[in-house]
Amino acid sequence: MTRMLSTLAALILFAGSAAYAQDQNQAFRVEDVERAKTFWVDNATGGNPIDCLLTLNKALKLLYDDPDMQLSSTVDKSMARLKALGRAQDPIVFGFYDEEGRKTFGVTEPKTLRESVWDTMVARSEGVIGYAMYGFSPLDGNHSVVLTLDNTDPRDPKVYWSDQWSTKGGWKLYATKEALDGEIERLTSSWWRSKLASLKIKFRSDAKLYPLIPTNPAPQPERPEIATLRVPRWNLRTRPTTQGNRPVELAQQNRHETFKVLTKQGAWYQLERADGTQVWAHERGLLVRPDPNWSPVAVEAADEAPVEDNEGAADALRVVRQ
Repeated sequence: MTRMLSTLAALILFAGSAAYAQDQNQAFRVEDVERAKTFWVDNATGGNPIDCLLTLNKALKLLYDDPDMQLSSTVDKSMARLKALGRAQDPIVFGFYDEEGRKTFGVTEPKTLRESVWDTMVARSEGVIGYAMYGFSPLDGNHSVVLTLDNTDPRDPKVYWSDQWSTKGGWKLYATKEALDGEIERLTSSWWRSKLASLKIKFRSDAKLYPLIPTNPAPQPERPEIATLRVPRWNLRTRPTTQGNRPVELAQQNRHETFKVLTKQGAWYQLERADGTQVWAHERGLLVRPDPNWSPVAVEAADEAPVEDNEGAADALRVVRQ
């Protein structure tokens, strides 16, 4: 009975995970991102930038190619307008710990994020090739930012920070989790202290991340699939049948093994193991999904002959972005 309940719980968890994966951000088209990026860079480096909210609102109109889109007077209200238009999801709220590791609610100075903004963005784009965009409301909505995840090569994700600050140039690269999360923590702590010193007020320090939804998503390349076991015990076989076909092994010790999906025949998957051997398994025991580590950049680059000026890799990237 205990084993049956454990298996049932695992299947329920899998179903929930699959539903979540289907709800991931779609990718924005390169040309849409470039319109907004050009404005961000020109605005931040031109010597006379408009304020953060006007920067946000104008960039969003460019991103969606909708100059008449009605936005609002705060970042959170503008995001609410986008949500009403089907262009943004509910915010993901990030709290902080203080110096003693306690949750902060405004009374103590925020020091570290409770969850990683970087990890959240990367996880949400698993299986999606291209650019994911997020409205970002740090400092209790006292600043307006767009964060762009460049996931054109899932092996090497990058995040860009866009606002009106000249120090960030409109398109500031954060290439690691430590860099992005650390900057958010630094700014939040500094802002909290400045408000306390100037206004004698201890503000809350939550940050909100709003996943943006493209109206015209970028097409996705076909991705190879991988499979893992979704139950504790499952048979691997030499042929796609149970009739007169004894199991190769009872895959009890291989729950975390990842198989490359070669083909499907009815309800059976032909799988390739890490050592190159091939087996068959029934779909009921498998979790099959796009390979999150596959990169079209790597595939295209591998097809190119090595060249010293790196043109092969550049051409591969252009293929992805078309």
